[in-house]
Amino acid sequence: MLEIALSSSYGHAAREADPDARPDHWWRERALEAEVRRVWDENGQVYGAKKVWK
Repeated sequence: MLEIALSSSYGHAAREADPDARPDHWWRERALEAEVRRVWDENGQVYGAKKVWK
């Protein structure tokens, strides 16, 4: 069992139920996922986080 505050759990559930409640950085990260995957795949899936970031 994870020991987390109930308010954290309720906040997470609220964001899952209402996509408009998600923070802006969540949307930016979702938009970048495809690009990160493309770079990683094009390089034989051997690049680490530093090279993918560059």
